[in-house]
This record gives sequence, structure tokens and C-alpha cells, in this order.
Amino acid sequence: MGVDEGERVDAVNLEKVDHVVVMMLENRSFDHMLGYLSLTGRRPDIDGLRSGFANEYQGRAYPVHHLGTTALDVDPDHSADAVDEQVAGGSMGGFVANAAATLAGRGVEDGDPACVMGYYDGADVPVYDHLTEEFAVCDRWFSSVPGATLPNRLYALCGAAAGSRDDRPSHVPPLYHQPSFVRHLDAHHISWRWYSFDPGTLRLADAHYLLGHHHRFGYFSKTGLPWKAVFDLTVNPQIASFLEDAASGTLRSVSWIDPAFTNFNPLGFPVNDDHPPADIKDGQDLVLAVYDALAASPQWDRSMLVIVYDENVLAATHELTRRGHPSNAP
Repeated sequence: MGVDEGERVDAVNLEKVDHVVVMMLENRSFDHMLGYLSLTGRRPDIDGLRSGFANEYQGRAYPVHHLGTTALDVDPDHSADAVDEQVAGGSMGGFVANAAATLAGRGVEDGDPACVMGYYDGADVPVYDHLTEEFAVCDRWFSSVPGATLPNRLYALCGAAAGSRDDRPSHVPPLYHQPSFVRHLDAHHISWRWYSFDPGTLRLADAHYLLGHHHRFGYFSKTGLPWKAVFDLTVNPQIASFLEDAASGTLRSVSWIDPAFTNFNPLGFPVNDDHPPADIKDGQDLVLAVYDALAASPQWDRSMLVIVYDENVLAATHELTRRGHPSNAP
């Protein structure tokens, strides 16, 4: 297929999509969540884990291995300096060393740094396992920034990281003044809505949407709202939730879904963002809820669902020269 013909096919396929739904979860690598597909030989076409992948630390090999728990009790460091150590100049050989240093720095005795070399399989991520059989798997998605959460989310929303690879100090409010992609949607009169459990990340990233614009923001679901929601001034409770919009066929052209975050959770929703130590079972439940709602929607036939992660904190063990920065999306 020639370039011109390929571009024509791409354009024709894009014309089939009227509704784009994006959900960005937290802090898991491709190898960690879907690398098993190649390791087991089930999908040799996927650039995932291979037998023999390991990190060396203090004279010992730490090979990739299946994890026995879906709720890790270790949250690896994902500051810029830590990611530099993990990436190790492109060898991807510093994950265990950095995990050991992180555990020691936190005063954790008898901590096991090998957990960062762990992966899940189809029984652990049954929703992803099903989706990989039915839909496209993007095995070469990379973190925009070799660093922390907010710089990567800023890149996703605004195309820039506000001059740092690290989150701001805990005493500094995470409020940014970065022009986001939704400004372009507004300029071209393209409809959109931001769905979340807590205040939407767009309000943190782009000061233009910090206050007001209530018709643009809705909860993912109105079921089980915590009592603190009555004090949430960022969402008008009369605005339809994602589940309601999907069911009624009133999804906008672009929908963005924020999970219930582990680190930013003022309303107290049960976390489901996959950020350690969150249980990935809860993340799978969220993905299933999104997929089921969209698949049952009258808009399903002209919708595209994209599920990505903001950055990795668990080993993406491929050579950097093959994969770029640590992979971040199933």
C-alpha cells in the first residue's frame, strides 16, 4: 500500500468516528500490564516481555515474574531522578536498584525490590485480556516525560510539562496555566465534556477552566456520591454523568474520563486509578464500566475508546533504543 493510499484509508477510517472517549489511568507500564501476551507466546506479534528479561542488582539477577497480588504495597519512586536511575542510560537496568533505594529511604525493613520486575497475566487483568482479543493493542506508546505524574498529564492535556519533570512540592497547589487541547475544540465549536470522580484534572492544568464552565464537567457516575460531593463547586450535580450520557446517546464529540485518584481524592471516592497501592481489580472494574456503557450506547458504532496511562513506575524492561521512554499504555 502506497503512502497516498494509506493516508486515504486513514482519512476514511477517521470519518467513521464521531465520538472519542479517552481515559488515562496511573503509573503502570505496558510490560507490567500486557507484556504477558508475548511472554506466553499467545501474541508473538506484540512487543512485550520475553524470556530472560531481568535486572541485575548487587550481583543478583531479578528476572521478570508473575505477581501473586493485584494490590502492591510498594509505590515506586517516579521523580525525575528516580526515572533516570531506572532507565539507566537506555538499558532499563536500574528499576530494582532504584526500588531498593526507595524502600531504604522510606525506612521499610525487609522490603522486596523484586516487585518492580513483576507482571500480571490474563487472569489478573481479565478486562484487558478480552479487549486485546477484540481491539487494537498499541505496544509502542511512550511516556511523554521521563518523570512524575503531573508533567505527563500536562503533556497529554497541554502538550508541555510546565518546565519540570517533577510534580510541584506538596505545599504548592498543583495549579497550572497551560493552554489545553480543549481550547482548540472550543475554537472550532467541537463539543466536549470532562467526566471525573473528583475535580477534573483539566481544572488543575488549564487556569482558563479552573472555575465555571459547569456544563463542561460531569461526574463519571452519580451513584454512590460521597457526602463531601455537596461541597464540590466544580461539578453541577444536574449535569449528566458519563454513564447517563452514554446510555441516552448524548456523548459529546470528545469525552475525557479521570479515574478516582489515589493521591488526589478530596471527595473520598474509592480509588480505581491503578496507582500503587491501588488494587488493579478496581481499575479493571472501571475499565469494564466504561466499555460496557459505551458498547451499550446508541453511539457505539461511531465511537472510539482510548485507554492510556500517564507514566510507568513498574519495570518496562525493554532496551530504550527499541522502545523509547518507558511504555505507558495498554
